[in-house]
Amino acid sequence: GAIGLVVYATFGEAVKSDFTENFDSGDSLLVVVRVMMTIVLLANFPLCMIPARNSLFNLVFQQFNIPMTTTLRLSITTGIVAFCLAVALAVENIGAVLTY
Repeated sequence: GAIGLVVYATFGEAVKSDFTENFDSGDSLLVVVRVMMTIVLLANFPLCMIPARNSLFNLVFQQFNIPMTTTLRLSITTGIVAFCLAVALAVENIGAVLTY
C-alpha cells in the first residue's frame, strides 16, 4: 500500500509493473530491496501452498472419500507448483497476471 503510493507519487503514469525497474539497477538500496522481496516470496510461497493444496483436495478428492496420503499430498503440491511455474514461464509481464 504505502510503497505503491510513494512509487506512484514519484513516477506517476510511468510506473512499471515491477516498480524496482523504475530505479537505477546499480543502486545499493535497490539491491537490498530485491533481496528482501526475494526472502518474503520464498517464505510466502509455502504458506500459500498449504491452503491451496487443502482446498484442491477438498474440492476434488474428498467427495470420493479418498484419504490424504503422502503420495497424494506430494502429487497435488507438485501439480500446483508445476501450474505456477507454467504460468510464470508463459507470461512475459507479471503485471498482466496481477491485474486479474
